[in-house]
Amino acid sequence: MPLALGVLFSAAVLGCAATAALRPVLARRRLVDAVNHRSSHTVETLRGGGLAVLVALVLVTGTMAAFGPDEVRGAPLLIIGVCAVAGVGLLGWWEDVRGLPVAARFSLQLVAAVVVAVAVALAWDAPVPALVVVAAVLTSVFYVNAANFMDGVNGISAQHAVVTGVYAALVGSTLNQPALVVLALSGAGAFLGFLPWNFPSARLFLGDVGSYTLGIFVWFTALWIAVSGAPLVVAIAPLVVYGSDVVLTLLIRASRGENLAQAHREHVYQLVQQKTGSHVTSSGTVTALTAVCCLIGWMTSNGTLGPPVAVVALAVVAALYCSLRLVVAPSRTQDEVTS
Repeated sequence: MPLALGVLFSAAVLGCAATAALRPVLARRRLVDAVNHRSSHTVETLRGGGLAVLVALVLVTGTMAAFGPDEVRGAPLLIIGVCAVAGVGLLGWWEDVRGLPVAARFSLQLVAAVVVAVAVALAWDAPVPALVVVAAVLTSVFYVNAANFMDGVNGISAQHAVVTGVYAALVGSTLNQPALVVLALSGAGAFLGFLPWNFPSARLFLGDVGSYTLGIFVWFTALWIAVSGAPLVVAIAPLVVYGSDVVLTLLIRASRGENLAQAHREHVYQLVQQKTGSHVTSSGTVTALTAVCCLIGWMTSNGTLGPPVAVVALAVVAALYCSLRLVVAPSRTQDEVTS
């Protein structure tokens, strides 16, 4: 417990301090998100703060991998995890600074996913089925982009990282995976340190570097849980709300024949923000329901719930969240329908 708290505290302090140091650098570079009709914000805001989160996460995790206690030091999955986060996070930073064509971005994400999934399969002390590796690759690309799509209101991404990170640490403790606990709490702490800069009002955005870091971090902890022998529902529980929103929105936009690569404000969480005028309500709704999913996963990991019951419970939460669209979605005018 003291080690876990030390990791969480160190990452949070470093994340906050690194953000404070990075902000003037971003200002000098004029790295900003301009306001447009698809924004959920009304003022020009600096972006790229996720670089500080990435630095904090990698430094704390890397230090533990190199100098931590015996059960953590040199742990193969911890090393793979920190390399995965660093690589994908830096891809997001390149996207923030230089930009990348959609095809190139997806191709690089796919290559990274293949390398990481194969590395995990080779490093694990039991055979990992090829189907699991393929599923891991596809879900990696999906969740990195899902985290990017969902990073549209104040606090939502940092809150997601804190909740899912603490969850992965609890499950990792149950599974006797101390290195997973270290990675999970390093990520939770790093994003917690960034949170005051982005919530309740936004002085700084994560940028693609932050959302990519979030996506690969949450995905990798889920993969670690899955290969550790926990029921699959325990691994996917923290991904349910984000995944449901993204899949539902893509299906609706595809049914209209809309360009899926075009920016928009039609995710459920964005519609909640538009309806209520509150970033706090929007991010709070997503975070609260993600916490419920994590509770379901936790109860499954300790045997309180059986996996079939957990699957039904997660489906109910996903349906409840998606049904919010019926309440908050504005009616479309005839011009919008035919445009």
